[in-house]
Amino acid sequence: MKWAPGQVESLDPFSMPILLNFWWWKRTPDLSLDYRLIMLDVCTVCMFFSFVIIRLTALEAPGKLRVVHGDVLTFKLEKAFPESLKRNWEDDPPKVHVIGNLPFSVSTPLIVKWLENISVKDGPFAYGRTQMTLTFQKEVAERLVATTGSKQRSRLSIMAQYLCNVKHLFTIPGQAFVPKPEVDVGVVHFTPLIQPRIEQPFKLVEKVVQNVFQFRRKYCHRGLAMLFPEAQRLESTGRLLQLADVDPTLRPTQLSLLHFKSLCDIYRRMCDEDPQLFAYNFREELKQGKRKNQEKEDERYGL
Repeated sequence: MKWAPGQVESLDPFSMPILLNFWWWKRTPDLSLDYRLIMLDVCTVCMFFSFVIIRLTALEAPGKLRVVHGDVLTFKLEKAFPESLKRNWEDDPPKVHVIGNLPFSVSTPLIVKWLENISVKDGPFAYGRTQMTLTFQKEVAERLVATTGSKQRSRLSIMAQYLCNVKHLFTIPGQAFVPKPEVDVGVVHFTPLIQPRIEQPFKLVEKVVQNVFQFRRKYCHRGLAMLFPEAQRLESTGRLLQLADVDPTLRPTQLSLLHFKSLCDIYRRMCDEDPQLFAYNFREELKQGKRKNQEKEDERYGL
């Protein structure tokens, strides 16, 4: 639908999808533009409005457009819209649509937060399978949709695709923005799945995926080994890979969603057998080892 002045007055904000746009703007002391967060709750208005146009439109159409200033990372989106818009998760997506022209610095933590919201059906997903159309740095957009075996395959690929159908709609050249970024921008569409492709808690999936991709150029067994304490690392890693039926010499980018599903399911079983396992962090074990070595050195030299 095209927007033109004078049409807004006749729009019913609940007759079609509700859009959210996130804009960051601040004037710095040297008069250059530095983006900071302003959250705009926009009903049936096109995606790339400037802040000034949105404010003027709000004044011209009272009750049809609401502008909310706040931090998108903390704003309670589950309370933003009428209860009547809610749908069952199994139904078609609700008439709520999250659209964001996101600053690059916040795009990754924000999408991870929203993916976790999808996994527990809260935040903007308290209304149902709320769709999202968001902008990302082109490289991040390519990671989000990367398929098995591609160079762009990453942690974000798995976390997004196990919960959503993800599509890279199109690319916007950098010169289309003011101020112009040094990179192009990808527009990505997310539709939450009725049934996630991995049926395990978000934090567990995230931990497995993070460990695998922290050594993305190594064989996958290298990162998976870091899920286990050093004393049982070799045995437990072998058991995990064997039960999950995953080739230990596959690279992280070669692992499919089915591979990750098997790995997460078996790791969950191992965590149930050993309740302390999930809390294990190999970096903490490394720190403790370094402290012990330092203490021994101090004792040796009488310090």
